Amino acid sequence: MRVTNLTRRGLVGAVTVAAALGAAQPAFAAGGGAVYALSNETQNAVITFDRAADGSLHQHGATLTGGAGSNAGLGTQSALVRSRGFLLAVNAGSNSVSVFRTGHHDLRLVDVQASGGTQPVSVSIRDGLVYVLNAGAGGTVSGFRLSEHGNLKPIAGSTQPLPSVNAGPAQVAITPDGDGLVVTEKGSSTIDTFPLRHGARAGVGTAHASNGLTPFGFAFGPRGTLLVSEAAGGAALGSSASSYSLSDGGFSTISASVPTLQTAACWLVTTADGRYAFTTNAGSDSVSTFAVSRAGALSLLHSDSAGTGAHPTDAALSRGDRFLYTLDAFTHQVTGFKVAGSGDLTSLGAVGTLPASASGLAAR
Repeated sequence: MRVTNLTRRGLVGAVTVAAALGAAQPAFAAGGGAVYALSNETQNAVITFDRAADGSLHQHGATLTGGAGSNAGLGTQSALVRSRGFLLAVNAGSNSVSVFRTGHHDLRLVDVQASGGTQPVSVSIRDGLVYVLNAGAGGTVSGFRLSEHGNLKPIAGSTQPLPSVNAGPAQVAITPDGDGLVVTEKGSSTIDTFPLRHGARAGVGTAHASNGLTPFGFAFGPRGTLLVSEAAGGAALGSSASSYSLSDGGFSTISASVPTLQTAACWLVTTADGRYAFTTNAGSDSVSTFAVSRAGALSLLHSDSAGTGAHPTDAALSRGDRFLYTLDAFTHQVTGFKVAGSGDLTSLGAVGTLPASASGLAAR
């Protein structure tokens, strides 16, 4: 069914209600864009910030997802992702995924589909292939195809359980070559890999021991290397980050648990050219910058304040990697940073008023 538990009349009604909430969509300034946050409230919505050419933000409005959030922080990465004119959001409270079409002047709900499991917490999209990570019932991954019109179609036989017990899954992502999936498990301190075969159906997952405790957010670096934050680290130096090679279907360490010298490094994003990686360190209210070599090796450059009491969680880079944004869980705002060619960050300040349950951040 194209729209789960939401009739066409209800879909129109949801969009109408969103407009009443002030979601008569952003007017983009020349050279600007947008930043999106997921409210994750019982009546779930995507909250839009207009982004000016200088990176400054203005909170604009909210557009309902047609689903329900968990009404509490998800503790995951990629609850909200953007790709090629579409924005995908998880509805952890109603076991569904929403698809929006993004334009220069609108955010339009296109489809809502059952997530293939219970409590979806993370989603990934690459070249029209979508995989959802469900945290309920031990944890599963489920695959979909996204049509050019924005409709999600489940891939038969694609649902697989996570290989560990008490996984506490944090993120799912499709590998750059499209041949596999990666999932981080906070509870078991393992990193799962799944092969994608036969029409992108996931095969049986394999759990690999993480270098540090509590692997959390991750992104891909040069030559498809995997860069992972480790929230609990494993040493007296606090949190850390590791990098791995996934070449030829293998899994091997490149850099093992490089300390951030900060605490609770949970979320990690990389620039499009793969030169820099950023972790948000929720426990120490900071953002750490790593240099990434062409081989995927990590070296810590510096850490910058995200604001006293900010507790930064989710992170997103704007197109062109000119600006980095963090979702601040304690102050309920979004903080912006200008990213220099050297990887240095300059704070643009914090704006907005978000619900305490807000989870997920995407930028364009």
